[in-house]
Amino acid sequence: RFQITTKCALLSTSSRYFNTVMNMNRGLKTYSAIGIGTGVKSTVQVSKHQVTTDLPRLLGGHDESAQPVELLLSALIGCETATAAYVSRKMKPRLDIERLRFEYFAERDDLGSLQLPIDKDPDVDSKLKRIYGSVNVKVKDGLIKDGSRLELLKNQVDKRCPIASMIKQSGCIMDVEWKFIDE
Repeated sequence: RFQITTKCALLSTSSRYFNTVMNMNRGLKTYSAIGIGTGVKSTVQVSKHQVTTDLPRLLGGHDESAQPVELLLSALIGCETATAAYVSRKMKPRLDIERLRFEYFAERDDLGSLQLPIDKDPDVDSKLKRIYGSVNVKVKDGLIKDGSRLELLKNQVDKRCPIASMIKQSGCIMDVEWKFIDE
């Protein structure tokens, strides 16, 4: 058995540690996050990075950080970027991507979170209903922009990105157009 263990310090004022363990035999990877919430703001230590969330003033926050759903969209873009880099490297012949430009939007029904009275279940789910937008793929100059290769890239990113997989399994509709661009 082969394991990689990384210990990282928690919040800078804390002496606790957490482990990220990857079991190479089974391909199981474990992630950790330790957070503190105050009001509607949270501060989370993830590995050696700190992430904060907040809400707009209208919703009781101070508008000092991204909203949690905005971070979910950011995580989706980050995961799809890393997955696309992996998939494109493994394609035969290799698809040499210069950059990806994502423009994503998410929709949900606010009643799922805000409907009153609070002791009664809301009439609608609080989950995201739909994520839509576009991914513009710029490849290195001189590469042929073959639609079937772009479709392979999109399909494999959809299947291999754990964030996208989780979002789709929640019932959220993913309506994203992938296209080659020249600039």
